[in-house]
Amino acid sequence: MITLFFNQVDSTQNIAKSIAEKTSDEFAVIARQQISGRGRRGRSWFSPLGGLYISIVFRKVKCLRLTSLAVAALIANFLEKEFKVNVKVKWPNDILINNKKIGGILCEASIKGNKLEYIIIGIGLNVNIPRELFPIEFRSNTISLIEIVNSGDLNLEEIAGKLINEIIYVKDWNCNEILIKWLKYDCTIGRKVEVISDNIRFTGIARGIDFDGSLIIELSSGERLKINSSNYTIRILS
Repeated sequence: MITLFFNQVDSTQNIAKSIAEKTSDEFAVIARQQISGRGRRGRSWFSPLGGLYISIVFRKVKCLRLTSLAVAALIANFLEKEFKVNVKVKWPNDILINNKKIGGILCEASIKGNKLEYIIIGIGLNVNIPRELFPIEFRSNTISLIEIVNSGDLNLEEIAGKLINEIIYVKDWNCNEILIKWLKYDCTIGRKVEVISDNIRFTGIARGIDFDGSLIIELSSGERLKINSSNYTIRILS
């Protein structure tokens, strides 16, 4: 796969989109730093030196609607194998170690008619970022690999290359395979969660993921609701 390296960009997603509109290639964009990194629902993504910021462009995937979940499971599996750490995933796109966020995913697709033109898989991973560099409001629930791997600064280019080689498998997984692999790392299933959107919040028990990628929440009444990732955030209560 073609890989483009940058020291600093506004956003690897923006660079990847600009290139994807001009070529039919599949490729990856890697940056050492982002000035305007972004996450889900338009939120900013803290992207200093020491983090790993990747956007990968694919032209075809077997299960588009579950791509974000598949990538999260692949990254969890990679970190588990490579660094011998206990990794979990939290719907819809968080990667956790020791119940703290170490990374996240942003998938953006271009579709014309019923045809996928391309999908951009954005990955942000905290690797060599010292805790004191994080904004104060993030320090209690964020972690970096350097905190749990006793080897000094880790080689970002080496990690990026290995990770991209793992992410390529997302193109071949069908929806059933993705749900099975997600379940292995899911930290919410069977737990009480709070569901939050702009104008509503309620609690329930997480009961897994539906085939459209929605989170299934069981209310105290026994009713089950499907929560769409574009509109909601969840917080684990117990």
